[in-house]
Amino acid sequence: MSETLGKIDKPEVSMFAGKKKIIMVPLLFMPPTENEKLKEHVDKYWEEARTKVRELQDQLGSAKYVFHEMLVDDKDVQKTVEAYGCSSYGIIEDAKARGAELKIIEDKDLFEEFMDWNRILSTCGVSTRKVYDKLTSELKDAGDRRNDTMYKKILDSIGDNDIVILMLQEGHKIQFPNDIDVFYVSPPALNDLEKFVRDEYMKEMEKRQAEAEKAKEKPEKAE
Repeated sequence: MSETLGKIDKPEVSMFAGKKKIIMVPLLFMPPTENEKLKEHVDKYWEEARTKVRELQDQLGSAKYVFHEMLVDDKDVQKTVEAYGCSSYGIIEDAKARGAELKIIEDKDLFEEFMDWNRILSTCGVSTRKVYDKLTSELKDAGDRRNDTMYKKILDSIGDNDIVILMLQEGHKIQFPNDIDVFYVSPPALNDLEKFVRDEYMKEMEKRQAEAEKAKEKPEKAE
């Protein structure tokens, strides 16, 4: 069962008594940018997500654990997440203040392998289809094994009636069994951010098209 916070204002606590519950928070990463509007949208998302997680815990109960992908240990957590361009630490901090334990679900070796394949694909030029297919196959395999490991660690940790906070990137492909209620935190700022990114992309495409058309219209220099 999956619920989207925002569509359900006041869940009836009795509906979820005795059930395992996951508060799912989408992770957003802020790449280096000079776009101040983008920064404002991302900051607004994290502000609203933090508030929604607090409200949901007020309604359902305090979380027992916090799970956060991309953490391979519990050392220098704030520094680590901020190095990835992520502002999720406030949610971790709030949950720990209410008694939650930060529990590591990543396997260090699998995570580093997955990140290496990602890095190779994004930074190295590939000129043949055979090599590209090989790299993407290795990336998918590492990603699948990584997801399986996180999934098993999460399920092994959640007991009956437990509430946990799980922070993963969208598109994670992890599916939970029906005996776990998943509350997906989707504040209005997330929709606003996605719309802003789409609009900015369209503006950039239109700008490039206009520049290409203008270049075609330039008269060729006489020899």
